[in-house]
Amino acid sequence: MTETLAGQFAPLDEVRQLRGLIEEVATGLRNQQELLRMRGMMLPPGTLQSISMLEAQLSRLQASLTDDERGLNQLRALVATSAIINSSLDLDTVLSGAMDEVINLTGAERGYILLKNWVTGEIEFRVARDLESPDATQANGSYQVSNTVLNEVLTTGKPLLSDNAYKDPRMQNSETIAQFVLRSVLCVPLQYKDRVIGAVYADNRFRIAVFTERELTLLQAFANQIAVAIENARLFTNLQATLREITEMKDLIENVFASIGSGVITTNAADEVMTYNPAAALILHQTPDAVVGQPLRDVLPEISADFDSHLRAVREENRGASIELAPEMPGFGRVVLSMKLSPLKDASQQTHGVAMIVEDLTAEREREQVINLVRRYLPPGMMDNIHHISGLALGGERREVTCLFA
Repeated sequence: MTETLAGQFAPLDEVRQLRGLIEEVATGLRNQQELLRMRGMMLPPGTLQSISMLEAQLSRLQASLTDDERGLNQLRALVATSAIINSSLDLDTVLSGAMDEVINLTGAERGYILLKNWVTGEIEFRVARDLESPDATQANGSYQVSNTVLNEVLTTGKPLLSDNAYKDPRMQNSETIAQFVLRSVLCVPLQYKDRVIGAVYADNRFRIAVFTERELTLLQAFANQIAVAIENARLFTNLQATLREITEMKDLIENVFASIGSGVITTNAADEVMTYNPAAALILHQTPDAVVGQPLRDVLPEISADFDSHLRAVREENRGASIELAPEMPGFGRVVLSMKLSPLKDASQQTHGVAMIVEDLTAEREREQVINLVRRYLPPGMMDNIHHISGLALGGERREVTCLFA
């Protein structure tokens, strides 16, 4: 595409060559005219005038083609810059490359990109270029730009162009322009969805009329691309931060689930297991990898027929339920399980599944059975202190006692 566009302006070189030939012909004719006059002869009337008119026409044509070529080069640079801007989501990279192209496209001596701080809302200088003093962009801790121009653009959201700011009546109150004798000034807003997020500022302190309406239009188009790229970079940064928060929260939840002594199981609306912590794996003797994504009925042992009705009640009526079951666990015999069911809701309080807390009460129920059996043979006082008695060391304990025989 570049070669094709470049070929379209080959006539510009031909015009330059033709002007050179016509100048040579005109010079030759003027010399011949002197010789002819000495011999009493003259060139045909209007010959030199016709040559001069042709020279003027070619000069205008050359100026027009040169202007078109400059405009085309600016458009090429704009297209190339768009590709660069859209190829990166790093804000500093985008802005730095954009500022370099602003200088190249407009012929500015200095250029700045200003952005509103996303947190404080204050305007900050993010990128600066100064061709005359690359290492002295700042003077006395502040940038040498016209605050009058910046405030006008940032407040109104409209671009501002001045071909001779020093004599522009709109800027007579600007101390910066008076102090540094700013000449050409061009400033356009960075807007995203009718919201001003910053500005692109360019100036030239030595030449007037550097910027025209073409540079203004070009810089506006360029600023629109920068604004979109800035917003994309901001959204990408926010997305990265959100993903980090989600990852940290997910890790925290997983750590909490792993540290809980009770079994935790969550299901979706289709009663498929979504979460299954290590404690649940120990109680139900199935690994998380084999369980997550499977129907809840395939995970739990054979339990009572009314369990499904409890699940429906929790989902449809948004109320909790507590049940105790004694199913047969294949390979482990009969176990006693306590289950607490609660509706699993999202941020909008819509129920999308069930959360279950599972406790293995097998050992506890066995102890209770043994104690109930012993109660038939031991005095109540001894049973009330059975836990203390079980804690006595071997060999007994020496105490002072009183015995009464009646």
